[in-house]
Amino acid sequence: MRTILFFLAFLIYQNTFSQERKILGRILDSETQTPIQNANVFIPGTTLTGSTNRLGFFEMTIDPLKHKTLVASHIGFKTSTIDVPSEERFKFSLEKEYILLSQLNLEVYPNDTLNNPRTEQPQSRSDSNLVMTESGAAYPGGIVNFYDYMGNSLAGRLPAINEVGINVTFTINEKGQAVDITLSDSTSTEFTTRAVLESFQKMPNWRPAMQGSINVSQHFSLPVVRIRSQYLESFDLVHLYSYLTFNIKYPVQALRMGLEGPVYVEFQVNESGNVNDVKILKDIGAGSGEEVEGAISRLPIGLTGSLYNKTGATKFVLPVCFGLERPFLAHAYTPAFDSYLLDPVYVVGRDGTPTVSSEEWSRVDKLPEFPGGMSKFLSYIEKEFKCSGPNRGVDKKIFIEFVLDDKGYIEKESIKILKGDLSKVCKDNLARTLGNCPKWKPGRSTKLDKYVPVKMVLPIKFG
Repeated sequence: MRTILFFLAFLIYQNTFSQERKILGRILDSETQTPIQNANVFIPGTTLTGSTNRLGFFEMTIDPLKHKTLVASHIGFKTSTIDVPSEERFKFSLEKEYILLSQLNLEVYPNDTLNNPRTEQPQSRSDSNLVMTESGAAYPGGIVNFYDYMGNSLAGRLPAINEVGINVTFTINEKGQAVDITLSDSTSTEFTTRAVLESFQKMPNWRPAMQGSINVSQHFSLPVVRIRSQYLESFDLVHLYSYLTFNIKYPVQALRMGLEGPVYVEFQVNESGNVNDVKILKDIGAGSGEEVEGAISRLPIGLTGSLYNKTGATKFVLPVCFGLERPFLAHAYTPAFDSYLLDPVYVVGRDGTPTVSSEEWSRVDKLPEFPGGMSKFLSYIEKEFKCSGPNRGVDKKIFIEFVLDDKGYIEKESIKILKGDLSKVCKDNLARTLGNCPKWKPGRSTKLDKYVPVKMVLPIKFG
């Protein structure tokens, strides 16, 4: 009798405290509402992983008290984090992700590809613990050959393209063919449209992207411009740091593993603004190096040309500091004698989720402009920002971050110091100075055809 009572008590205990339950989810394409096969699904901070079948279904056993969110990833779609619903059966959708390629500057074409070497930079997503390996599409011989083919094909046919240019979106399908080719600029002439379509249709097939062992589609966005030297010189390095800050994302796997630290990347820029010989010198793993390498390889030629013109150097080392909840401050680094050491870029992962750019930020291609240029903005700060004597703080150089809204005004609540230390008085004065800043020309998204918010990061030096 005592044994039976003990057994009943054990069953009641299990039923009371065991919270595990099975969930059955389905993932669909938000545009077509068709199933997405082989999508990776996992619970952040755990080893719980799964993948979808050909009908888009996945099944997992979770503890609802511990597991509040799940992440879905696929090479052709935006990685999405959702709250685990209370229902056992549910579905949700993923949006297509367009990989923003570097600008194709027709001004440097036609050229001799033998005299313009660049390394292959396939557009991939790396995560060592994903159930299904995600491998990006690749042009035969590497992405450099794609630029050379397209540049040589279009340079003579599109003489009227200017620094504003056009944006071409296209999809590389499961067979490696370019399909769904569209021009975002509604003012493009029929001749321009026909020239672009013919060049893409005659282009050699790519190696298609793969999700696991299955060929899948991947989507790209290519800005086509004609930038002459005077336009290259008009850019400022601040724009380079702003671009990198909101285009380098904290890898999901690095967040799951709690990894933080600096990634050092070395790269070269030639006189035309082309990036080549990208190398990771130091890595923290879990996809961080690949994320940095990809961002550098996709730098717009206007920014890289500015880098060459402003520094006079051709070889650079950039520290990218990944920090959990706060900026990670790396130790001093001494590069090779022939390399130019750039100031660090800080990427912060918050609340256990990656800092994924919004739809609008990921589509910005015309960066904000201060009236008179960046030098005028820094002169304004130097004149209006009062921070001297014992109240200044200990650092002679700080890095600040703020968001410019779609009207060109600084959002006061977005102002923060990424690196460096100031007293409270100086911090308040800095916020007041930035808050009273004259209106900028806001950033613009050609893809969305509207002005959009843009995050800016820049250094301020004290005398």
